[in-house]
Amino acid sequence: MRTLGFLVVVPLLAACRFGFQDQPDAQPPPPPPTIDAPPDAPPPPVLACGAPVRFAMAKAPTFMTATGTTTGYNLITSDGTNVRGYAYNFVGGTLVAQRGDVSLYDGPTGELTTIANGDRSLVGVATGAPDPNATSVIALSDQLMPFGTPATHDAWVGGIGSLARNTTGTLAFLGTKVPSTEVDAQVIADDGSAVGPAHVVIPDGDAATITATGADFLVTWNASIDGRPRMFAAVHSLTSDSLVTKISTQTINTDPAVEAFNGRAAYAAASDTYLFSWMQKPGGASGDLIMISLRDRNLNELAGMPKQVGGGNQPIVVAGKDDYLVAWRIADTQLGAARVKPDGTVVPVAIENTAQTVLGMDLVVREGQPALVWLEKDLAGGATVRFDPLCSP
Repeated sequence: MRTLGFLVVVPLLAACRFGFQDQPDAQPPPPPPTIDAPPDAPPPPVLACGAPVRFAMAKAPTFMTATGTTTGYNLITSDGTNVRGYAYNFVGGTLVAQRGDVSLYDGPTGELTTIANGDRSLVGVATGAPDPNATSVIALSDQLMPFGTPATHDAWVGGIGSLARNTTGTLAFLGTKVPSTEVDAQVIADDGSAVGPAHVVIPDGDAATITATGADFLVTWNASIDGRPRMFAAVHSLTSDSLVTKISTQTINTDPAVEAFNGRAAYAAASDTYLFSWMQKPGGASGDLIMISLRDRNLNELAGMPKQVGGGNQPIVVAGKDDYLVAWRIADTQLGAARVKPDGTVVPVAIENTAQTVLGMDLVVREGQPALVWLEKDLAGGATVRFDPLCSP
């Protein structure tokens, strides 16, 4: 019986050995189990190339500005006494009117400006009461719902291009400290209120704008040298406690024989370049000229610059994912535009002709796609807003 017990135990032990072994000797490991990967999320919808998307408005405004949102676009207008908002959302890949004619501010108003701020936006309104030289900042949701009451900045005139948000989330607000011509920069909170003191950026200048350049800010302005207006620029780091100049003042239009007006600028992170645009006088027999200057990260002008891209006035410029888009007025009834590549190549793009007066225009970047948003007055006293990505031919 003892011998029989031994013979029974040995096979059981052998079975236990193979049962706990990771794999049989000299055999490849089994393939891992197949797990279906989650499907890629569809890309966010953008405007299709071709004919612009159009929407009618019952009343023609005097001022306008626009910005991209997480769901589409917001258009802000003013007739001089009331600020109103319009939300346009993508539904199933198509841009549709979501909310319209929403009253945002009552009282005398002037220029408007707006920027995206995450899932919110900020709107700057030059106001006329109670302080005739104040600017109110309104915080809105994508669907034009206000967050609290407007934050009013007294004795502060912040016009077109006076708001910017850098890559760290710092919100900058640029304004003229009236009655002086000093231009200051102020950090503001998500509700538009001031955070810390204002910092002097330009001791004496006008038509100032501010643009985010990564973690820093580019400031442009006009000032006269020997009686001729010039465009200038500088780059600063801004916090609630300090303003540090990264690139000192540079003259953008260097020809002493011509004048520069309405200077605007944009920064493209992908190419680490800046594009400046301005209206040049005198423009000779062809009238006023739209000029550009492409510059590197240190504001050094690149070869072949400056160059003319068209004729007209009031240029605006933005940087998209792949290139820059510049637009300008040719006349009261016509606009011009061009794409500018990071190597300086200029590609004119066509804009549908207008039949009546162009009431206003803005350039907006959403999901890396630049687009022209503009208003045309109609014969019945209303207006048509158009969203046009102005794709390269």
